Amino acid sequence: MMIQVSPEQEDVIRRAIETDLILDAEDVIEAGVETIRQRLADQPVRRKPADAAQWSKEFHAWVESHSRTTPLLSDDAISRESIYGTLGLQMAILTDTNILVRRLQPHHPHYWTASRAVDVLRSREETLVVTSAAS
Repeated sequence: MMIQVSPEQEDVIRRAIETDLILDAEDVIEAGVETIRQRLADQPVRRKPADAAQWSKEFHAWVESHSRTTPLLSDDAISRESIYGTLGLQMAILTDTNILVRRLQPHHPHYWTASRAVDVLRSREETLVVTSAAS
């Protein structure tokens, strides 16, 4: 194999030999190969992307490799109170002004969604807050 080097690369190699950084041009190849070895070792294994059928097969195999007897968490275990403690009970919900404005516009397409969202939060006795920019 023949490797061509640019004049700049040749100058760097010559200076490295003159300063005893390397013994000869063969050391350049060895250093380069060692650098590539390290990069390959540090790099995660990349496989050729699977087609949809192969990906699905591997995904289902992965799913099946997990135990089906693992107990699920209860509703209480994943509740806000269980996760945040008393902080969860005191957490306020920032309400975008657009939501409040939509509640005032019964003919707007988002009226029912915005109204329902606010109603659900209020039924949970959540603290809703609105901020405004000072003019």
